[in-house]
Amino acid sequence: MLVVHGGIDPQRSLADHTVEELLTMRSPHGDGYDGPFWYDDYDGPYRVFFGHTVHDHPVEREHAVGLDTGCVYGGTLTAYDYRNDEFRTVEAKTHQERANSKIVDPA
Repeated sequence: MLVVHGGIDPQRSLADHTVEELLTMRSPHGDGYDGPFWYDDYDGPYRVFFGHTVHDHPVEREHAVGLDTGCVYGGTLTAYDYRNDEFRTVEAKTHQERANSKIVDPA
């Protein structure tokens, strides 16, 4: 298991990433929210838990788990209970405005 704020480049080893990349990566070979996103092509070996990219709902893939559901923008606060293999969410109480184009639907 690996936890990062942003993401990783599936085409490079973990040791070849900067701290800045681990904090801010969304699309290593694209353009931010326009994708393609790093987790679209990531197939392990680690299961990576990440945030930084706001989604309508949590992302759950075999090797990537996205937890940022935009709480600060009025979405939910999401956590992952690894012992029970399930997401936990609570509604936001206050929030800032955010453009819909900055929220990803990971369909």
